[in-house]
Amino acid sequence: MKLLHVIDHVGAGGPARSLLAFAKHANRMRPDLEHAVLSLRPEGYPPLIFAAKQMGMVVLRSPGP
Repeated sequence: MKLLHVIDHVGAGGPARSLLAFAKHANRMRPDLEHAVLSLRPEGYPPLIFAAKQMGMVVLRSPGP
């Protein structure tokens, strides 16, 4: 199953960290899940983006129409 998570931006706190924690836990329970993150703004916190990619998540930042 594929999941798309839409967040405002991949910042250093709150929503992005919660998303990574959720994805890590969900992958333990359901290894068949594929996570992708859609960030509505281009800025991002590099360590969290790196961590998401290490977990196999696709990270899209501020995609066009």
